[in-house]
Amino acid sequence: MGQVTNRVARLLVSDPNGADSGRTVKRLIEIYEREPLTIADLKIDGHELMNLGLSGPMIGETLRLFLDSVLRDPARNDQAYFRERLKSRVD
Repeated sequence: MGQVTNRVARLLVSDPNGADSGRTVKRLIEIYEREPLTIADLKIDGHELMNLGLSGPMIGETLRLFLDSVLRDPARNDQAYFRERLKSRVD
């Protein structure tokens, strides 16, 4: 499970009877608004990948790999990190 999923699970388990459901929902919204959860939340997009020389299905595949990496560690949602990953794939 990714860090975001783990945080959500911990919040839900910590309040199994819903005694503090308002606070739990508020916290879930905060996580959702802050953490990258979809490809659209990445700090890089398909246009940038095209500018870096990728094309066709490789763009979607790369974005999915980046999302998987960011879901495991949200700190990776960074242009420099993505460019370094792309550079290491080309070398």
